[in-house]
Amino acid sequence: MYVVGIDENGLGPLLGPLVVTGVILEIPGEYDPAVLARALSGEVRVDDSKRFMAFGKVANGERTALAFLDRLPGGRPTSADALLERLALPSPACAGDCPDAAAALCRGPDLVLPHFDDPAAVDLASAGLASRLETEGVRFVDALCIPLCPRDFNQLVDTQGGKLALDLYLFEQLILAVHARLDTEALYLCGKIGSRKAYRPVLSLLKRFRGRVVREERAQSEYEVSGLGRLLFVRDGDALHPSTALASVIGKYVRELQMLRINRFLSGRLPDLRPASGYRDPVTRALVDRSAALRNELSIPDSCFLRKR
Repeated sequence: MYVVGIDENGLGPLLGPLVVTGVILEIPGEYDPAVLARALSGEVRVDDSKRFMAFGKVANGERTALAFLDRLPGGRPTSADALLERLALPSPACAGDCPDAAAALCRGPDLVLPHFDDPAAVDLASAGLASRLETEGVRFVDALCIPLCPRDFNQLVDTQGGKLALDLYLFEQLILAVHARLDTEALYLCGKIGSRKAYRPVLSLLKRFRGRVVREERAQSEYEVSGLGRLLFVRDGDALHPSTALASVIGKYVRELQMLRINRFLSGRLPDLRPASGYRDPVTRALVDRSAALRNELSIPDSCFLRKR
C-alpha cells in the first residue's frame, strides 16, 4: 500500500517561504508506524524537524533528505536549483511575472549539495538506508513540495481567509498532485492544522470526492474518501508517524536552503549583516531594518520580501 506523509514548514515566519511537503512510501502489508520507523532509522534521522534542525544546524537534516532523494531516478540533486526543479510544484498563485530583483533575492547564489554535511557521510547514510528499506520491503517513491514565496503567500493568505486556511488549501493541492501521480487510493497522514476537529466543511478542493467521517477528535480527525483513500489529520503527526516526520525534514531542508540564499544575497551587499532565521526574532527584525535601503535601491518590493501576517 501507499503511505503519504504531509507537513508544512514556515507557516509563522516573517521572511522566507512557506513549504508544504509530501513524501510517498510504498510498504508491504498493513500500515504499522513502528515497522516503518525501523526502516527509516540508522545513519539517517527521521524526526520532527524542529527537534534537530534549528537554524544553523541543518547537517543532520541534509543527510537524511539527500539519503532519501538518492533513491529517486537520477539520484540526489547536486545543487539547490536542481533540488527545487526536482521537488517543487508550481505555486497556486504564481503569475510568472516576478520582478527580476525579487527573483534574484529569492534564489540568491546557487549552492552545491551537500552544503552543510560531508559528502562521504551522506553516501554512507544513503547506502545504509538502501539496505534497511530493502530488508523491510519499503520503497521511497517520491517527494513533492509547494514552496510559497512571500509575494504568493501575501496574495493567497487574503484570498483563502487566513494562514490556517491557506495551509489547508496547500495540503489539498499536494494531496491532489500525489493522487494524480499514484492514480490509486493511499493512506494520507497530515499534521493537524491548528486545533480544528472537523475538516470536511473546509476541504474545498477535495469536495468532488465522496467520503465519510470516521472520527473527529482533538488528537486525530480521520476520513474515508472514495477514490482517494484514508485521510488523517494528526496532532503531533511528525512525532507519531515517520512519513509525516520525513516530510517535515525534507520541507525544513528546502526552507533552510532558501533562507541561506536570501542571507547570502543580502550579506554580499551588506557584509556586516548577521544571518537571520526568518522567524520573528530580534536578528530577523534587524536584518529587515538594515536591508530596507538596499532593497529600495534594488527595487525589491516589500511584498516580495515581508509576510503581511
